[in-house]
Amino acid sequence: MAAAMEVIYERRVGFRVIVKFMSKKDWTSHLKIVLEDLQDENLETTGMNDDLNPATNTLKVLQEVYSHHKNKLMTPPVALSHAKMFLNDQTISARVGKEETFTSNMVEELREELQSFVSSHNHEEGKVAWWVLVDRVQIYRAFKILSTGTILVDLPGYGDSNLMRAKQAELYMAEADSIIVAYDVCRVIDDPNMRLYLKKW
Repeated sequence: MAAAMEVIYERRVGFRVIVKFMSKKDWTSHLKIVLEDLQDENLETTGMNDDLNPATNTLKVLQEVYSHHKNKLMTPPVALSHAKMFLNDQTISARVGKEETFTSNMVEELREELQSFVSSHNHEEGKVAWWVLVDRVQIYRAFKILSTGTILVDLPGYGDSNLMRAKQAELYMAEADSIIVAYDVCRVIDDPNMRLYLKKW
């Protein structure tokens, strides 16, 4: 999962899902930070195929968002001069600051429609990675357990590499009445940072 998902009660038959994209202000801020980080990283030295380098993964995500400008992102360093071109890109601008609504009675049908907006899995080469631009997804249905007004929020996982999503997750958790953390059982020595993360909340 890439974006925060809010599950909300609504008296209706079937599902109503709203995909909310980042505001232009947030996307502009995020893009500039990403480009500045890539400018600071010497990918020519570390190598663009070094998957352990966070900057390499950031660059790959940027190439998936701007797949139609991939040639300008193939050779480091990625120039900040590209920022204006990216920000004015018509394909991306058509979605930034907008929202899309989907309705269906069939879970599988809805999952197929939403796949490219909520997950980085099964991303097709050459297509825009819309999941990067999604701020949150709201799922409405007559879930009896939520009929009292409780909103269930599923957040991106611990250690998400997207700083904006990680910050958003922290804001959600700070305001939550209750928090449930699902985590694979492993020894603390294998993941000491997770222990600190759990103690934080």
